[in-house]
Amino acid sequence: MRKLKKSVSFDRWEKAAAKYAHSYSDQDGWAIERFGYKKLNLDNLLEAQFDGNIKFKNEINKVTREELRLQPLGKDIHGCRYWHLLEDEQPKSLS
Repeated sequence: MRKLKKSVSFDRWEKAAAKYAHSYSDQDGWAIERFGYKKLNLDNLLEAQFDGNIKFKNEINKVTREELRLQPLGKDIHGCRYWHLLEDEQPKSLS
């Protein structure tokens, strides 16, 4: 909202975000209204960065496909590739 130079109170922020989303995508606006901002599909949020933030889009487009892709750890005799991915955060215990 800051980039739009809009001031919105905390309790009305999500409603303002839905209104803004409707200005470029009825589907995204509807998703915010229906599910809430926190439960939006991450793909939609990332895609919106490319549509609405030209500076961000230009910086990302400077990176090659090869630089963005993780290289496989290895390959088996059937040609299947394998990756080993680690999470930065450890899961929290439920106790």
